[in-house]
Amino acid sequence: MNVFLVQSPLQVLAAFEARETFPGEPAQLIVMLSPNKTRNNTQILEAVSRTGWLQPLIIRPQRGRPLHNLRIKAALFLSLKRLAHQHVANLFMGDFRSIWMNRARGLCEPETTWLIDDGMVTPYVQKHFFSQGIYWPVTRKQKLNNLVRSLVNRWHGSERLRDTPISVFSVYDMPVPAAPGQRVVRHHYEHLRSLGSGQRRSEHDLYFFGSKLSEVGIITRDTEIDLLAQTLAWSRAQQLALHYIPHREDHPDKLDRIRALDIPVKPLGMPAELYFVLSEQIPAGIATFCSSAMSSLSCIADFPLRCAFVIPETAIRESSRDALALIYQGFDQTGVRLIRMNDNTP
Repeated sequence: MNVFLVQSPLQVLAAFEARETFPGEPAQLIVMLSPNKTRNNTQILEAVSRTGWLQPLIIRPQRGRPLHNLRIKAALFLSLKRLAHQHVANLFMGDFRSIWMNRARGLCEPETTWLIDDGMVTPYVQKHFFSQGIYWPVTRKQKLNNLVRSLVNRWHGSERLRDTPISVFSVYDMPVPAAPGQRVVRHHYEHLRSLGSGQRRSEHDLYFFGSKLSEVGIITRDTEIDLLAQTLAWSRAQQLALHYIPHREDHPDKLDRIRALDIPVKPLGMPAELYFVLSEQIPAGIATFCSSAMSSLSCIADFPLRCAFVIPETAIRESSRDALALIYQGFDQTGVRLIRMNDNTP
């Protein structure tokens, strides 16, 4: 059998593509919802419904109820042990950094473990972890928590799994792996595309995909709004109507300030990849600062215009500069037009 572990809408779509690519019945989907991210949960469940999973296991942790969450995690791990007795050929995990997914890997004892996409973090993990032979995430907790987590991780087989390769099933073009025993298989959302039908194209709409940049401190909120104002000016000069597609974790204050710029905010209500498969009309072009949707949507439809507005390095938090540089490098290699922004930061 094949087991799929997901905790985001895009991971569900990547799991669907893997399910259709790799034979193996039954296919067990395990979904970990968020205790506090309502939009994330809504989009996850919509993606699960649209992609036809039989009896998915939905885990619903609750905020402020640690004993409840401990019980459901214990029940989950017991279920994973039972699955191991049925022989797990492939385990597909949506997030290498997730501790529960790595513990599930130890409990299921799969023949092969695969990392599926959750955005541009996939090539980052391949470059900075897997290519270095690191197959268990680094723990960054306080000393006591770190000790407890380390002991629990050992019980779940972390020492053995540190040297067990994780292969990659991804929409991103990555080099042939140097690590022995690891595979990289690329897909183009062939099966997801088959869910859709013919589409009309608008001639003047440009969909700009947002990212939680100021929300996580990569740039300041004022800088993000200023850069969006520059993006609007560029779009109008190209006679394009800019529409902002919010990230599900965009802050309401940011969205209000975007509307104040006279940029329409257009929530899709589902993962962008699924939206464009099901939509009857698609825009003339797509754009972003750094959204991973640029790569996946390029597989879903043929957009005459694909552009990324490059954030000035001086405006970016120092610890995030290398990661964004890697994103822009990937965009450039796949034919996304890079547009340099003015540096108006203090």
